[in-house]
Amino acid sequence: MYELPLLSIKKVTKKFGNYVALSDINFDVYSNETLALIGESGAGKSTLLRIIMGFISPSLGEIYINGQSAFSNQKIIHKTISYLPSEFTLFDFPKGSDFINLCAKLNNSSNKNALSLIKDFDLDVNANPKRMSKGMKQKTAIISTFMNDKDVYLLDEPSTGLDPLMREKLYNQILKLKDNSKTIIFTTNSYDEAMRLADKVLIISNGKILKTININDIKKLRIHTFKIKVDEKNKEKLKNYIYDEDDEFIYALIEASHLKTFFKLLSNIEILSFETLQFNLENYVLHLLKGDKNEKK
Repeated sequence: MYELPLLSIKKVTKKFGNYVALSDINFDVYSNETLALIGESGAGKSTLLRIIMGFISPSLGEIYINGQSAFSNQKIIHKTISYLPSEFTLFDFPKGSDFINLCAKLNNSSNKNALSLIKDFDLDVNANPKRMSKGMKQKTAIISTFMNDKDVYLLDEPSTGLDPLMREKLYNQILKLKDNSKTIIFTTNSYDEAMRLADKVLIISNGKILKTININDIKKLRIHTFKIKVDEKNKEKLKNYIYDEDDEFIYALIEASHLKTFFKLLSNIEILSFETLQFNLENYVLHLLKGDKNEKK
């Protein structure tokens, strides 16, 4: 039986005058799936989330929630989605609890959920928002978002401003949502964060989706990464394996199935330095993007 996507983005393009912020964005997100949008600042990640929420309109394209047009039925957005923006205002409330209580009232949220999150994030809800640190404000916003029982959570750079301990608590809350079959879409600049939390990763650059990566597929590949120093002549012989280089070293990424061929090649050239590195998603993305460029030449 065909499963209908919970959220479907179809040919979404957004222009601000002559500037193209997003270009022909297409992807589906299913129930109980976690999707990371990763890319440099200004890539279009936050703009896409604002379009999904209906805060700005696309120049072209459509968004569907459970098969219904989000633009012609705005109520379905607020019924289905809880949203954490990258920039927010706590308004002129005397205490952080006043802001949280207002959000709870607007979303018919359970006080029990809020109290549990307040305790977990160790938030002083009596603090005046004007005197809150960036980390305290971020915790207040996270609590106001996560206390809502929705099908989808849109999180725009949720770990911004958090110290390592609070970041770990945030990750645990996201994983708890996953365990409760919730759908999560979050933006991040951290490949490690995406690798840890996401099922799929969309690499976005200059308003376009460059790659869609399934994390489980990567884990099955058994990838090896090496830092190697060779002279210029031998560097050319390794060019098919190089995903990055600097003034002194080249960096090679090899899937396990190609490892034997790679080491056979190494045995026939002079190696000045050789080091095994820990694999990470960023290296793999650089490897994929280099492959794309070579195919287009």
